[in-house]
Formats: sequence, C-alpha cells, structure tokens
Amino acid sequence: MLVIAEGLGFSYLLGSWMAMEGSESTRQLLMYAIVFVLCVILMLVTHAAGHQLYRSNLLSGCDKEWRSAGQPGVLAQSVGLNMDQRCDDANA
Repeated sequence: MLVIAEGLGFSYLLGSWMAMEGSESTRQLLMYAIVFVLCVILMLVTHAAGHQLYRSNLLSGCDKEWRSAGQPGVLAQSVGLNMDQRCDDANA
C-alpha cells in the first residue's frame, strides 16, 4: 500500500508536469502508467534491500555466535581464484 501511495503522489506531480497542454484524461492515463512503472521498480528495489538486510543480519548473527563460543578456529578463510579451491573444506 505504501509503494502505491508513494507512486501516486509522485506521478501526480510528474504527470501534470509532463503533459501540461494535455487534457485531464490524458494526464490521468499518463499518471496511471507512471504509477505502474514506479511501483514495479520500487517493489524490486525493496525486495533487493530486504534480501540484503536478511543476509547482513544472518552474517552478523553468525559472527556473534562465533565470538560468544570463544572463537574456536577461523570463522572464514580467504580463498583466491588462483588457489586450490578445496583448501577450506576442513572448516566447513
């Protein structure tokens, strides 16, 4: 609902600016098109931001758990592309 409300508010301003000499029905049609495009873009961006927040919180939780356990071993080992890719299998 918030994405739709934000899209409607922005499209109301943008639609009247883009079609100054157009009729009211043309402005409404343009505003609905802008709302649809904005809502799709905002939903994709919001979904990606939520996914990134979930990943960050998950990594933070793993780090806290590792530190509270007394740091038994290496949390993560950097493996370069030119290194043997199985060198960190024992840490899994």
